[in-house]
Amino acid sequence: MSGQTVAEIKALWTYGKLDSGNLVVRKYKGSDPDVFVPETIGKATVTKLNDDVFKGKDFIRSIHLPDSINIIGVWAFESCNNLANINIPAGVTEIMWGTFSGCKALAKLYLPDGLTTIGNSAFEDCTSLVELHIPACTIKIEQGSFGSFRNCPKLTIF
Repeated sequence: MSGQTVAEIKALWTYGKLDSGNLVVRKYKGSDPDVFVPETIGKATVTKLNDDVFKGKDFIRSIHLPDSINIIGVWAFESCNNLANINIPAGVTEIMWGTFSGCKALAKLYLPDGLTTIGNSAFEDCTSLVELHIPACTIKIEQGSFGSFRNCPKLTIF
């Protein structure tokens, strides 16, 4: 996203200011299947993806999150049926309720070392998921987090 003007970013994103002065991205308005979430907008840092930010955007194939993201809202990527590639930044400590629910093309995912919680239905109906790397420090996996996991012969926990 570097080099884009604030006006160009506003055409792609709805966003707002948090109490901390950082920004939350509320909605993706673009149509590019390969999405790059901005690290900054103007002089403010983007630290949060709102609930439902990409929900139902089934044209998206990949999402590149900046290292500044530390909160990903509930149902953030729900029903992004063609989402095959995404990085989860190191500062994210919780995969919330329904975050990847219905991401049918997602086959492999590495969760960050600082992750402590996986929320209910976080991976429900991720029917292509064959490899999920969960760090050893994850201390809470809520009931239903792995509901509807089918076709997952290689579940790696490290």
